[in-house]
Amino acid sequence: MSDLDTLIRQLIRVGVVFDIDEKGVTARVTFDDQDDVTSASLQVIVKNTDENADYWMPDVGEQVLCLFLPVGPQQGFILGSFYDETHSSRTAEHGDIVIAAVDREFTVKRLQLRPTVQLNPMNSAYSPIIVGSEDTLDVFGVVTFIVKAVSTSTAVSFQHSSKHHLLP
Repeated sequence: MSDLDTLIRQLIRVGVVFDIDEKGVTARVTFDDQDDVTSASLQVIVKNTDENADYWMPDVGEQVLCLFLPVGPQQGFILGSFYDETHSSRTAEHGDIVIAAVDREFTVKRLQLRPTVQLNPMNSAYSPIIVGSEDTLDVFGVVTFIVKAVSTSTAVSFQHSSKHHLLP
């Protein structure tokens, strides 16, 4: 193995979260390729920190990708986690409430896959969106939790790509 390969293997590591500090947004990670050595507290990288701040912490036992600084294995970051054979993204199924776009028009509706594909509103004042063979349906996510608004605004916001969208 070349010196470069050795350096890269020391800088980029995959490990399992040992414990977390939610307030400090740090976690310690165990690396089984180094006889179960556990890191010092590593900062968890998040997508945004200003007005559009995000918060994410890996779960204890979750596999994560870490990047270490060349000065030593005690200074580094958790870049994120990833899907593998045992952890995969949720696939939208018949009856799920989904965040979707039909021909680039976003909506949140209940997905119907049979007998026809359509997006059904939960409010009877609105009509279903029937998805024809000429339409493009993109499902961006499955709604798994609903959080009630704590402000007077009635808009629902969500993050997609690098843009911030608002739904009425």
